[in-house]
Amino acid sequence: IEKTVYESLIKHFGKEFVHREYFFTDDKRTRADFFVYDATGEFCVDVFYPSNKRNLIGCLNSKLTKYESKYMKEYPVIFLQMNEEIGQNNLDELVKNKKRPLQKGQYLMDSKTFEDFISKRTPYKDFTGKR
Repeated sequence: IEKTVYESLIKHFGKEFVHREYFFTDDKRTRADFFVYDATGEFCVDVFYPSNKRNLIGCLNSKLTKYESKYMKEYPVIFLQMNEEIGQNNLDELVKNKKRPLQKGQYLMDSKTFEDFISKRTPYKDFTGKR
């Protein structure tokens, strides 16, 4: 699943601007699956595949704990769930009713919403930062 996401990211942004397993600290545990640089700003992507809605809640709560620290909030993060049976409407409803809400800069998306999101981002044309 991560390979599919990676291919989609490099297709839009370019290989130079998509980093796999971005480490926030030197402990090698605190990481996002992807860190993306673009002309709009940087963002992280944390990919997961829940087997059902209940499992999704557990996965999301675990990820929210992981992203609580100050340095993990430096960049926006997209929690990208890849189970096609759980659509964005389900995710929006879940987020709306969560006792433990997402923080500013945290987003829960399905693959279709994510594809739409990246299509609206502006990739760099080269390393000089030109669009």
